[in-house]
Amino acid sequence: MIITKTNPNQAEEISKLIIASIKKFNSKEISEREMKYLMKKNQPKEIREIINKKEIFCAIKEDKIVGVIGIDITMTKRIMEKELKK
Repeated sequence: MIITKTNPNQAEEISKLIIASIKKFNSKEISEREMKYLMKKNQPKEIREIINKKEIFCAIKEDKIVGVIGIDITMTKRIMEKELKK
């Protein structure tokens, strides 16, 4: 498995992976309304926009994307500030 920075051309495959994961792992825990919202927010167009704005990485195994991670600097900063206040 390798980890690489994503590019907009991978948006379709990433969208399919995320939507499949949402259906498999969240379908019993969230409302239909929340499910529709998550599905809408993870379409290829939205994924492309995120890839163009943020550092997103994907895990690739046997030429297939098997995982995705993004680093949100704002969230990371908030977590660090919270930990430093302890």
